[in-house]
Amino acid sequence: MTIKKREARIEDVEKLANELADKPYGAQANSTEERLVRTSLSLPASMHEILEDMARENKRAGKELRTVSAIVREAIEKYLKHNS
Repeated sequence: MTIKKREARIEDVEKLANELADKPYGAQANSTEERLVRTSLSLPASMHEILEDMARENKRAGKELRTVSAIVREAIEKYLKHNS
């Protein structure tokens, strides 16, 4: 019995890599964006699980907020705009 192997096209591989990555390969940082600084944040486990679920769903749906950090950053930005 002969097993047929599929040849993956480079375009298909690159498209999949970009869909799965948090940051598309080869993307240059926008010079007008502010530099990000790493910080530590403690959350209740239940809240963290909800955020991880949201990030996973966003990633699968191709939405912009694909990480917990992105979701939290967006929420903080909205909070600061509302309270300033």
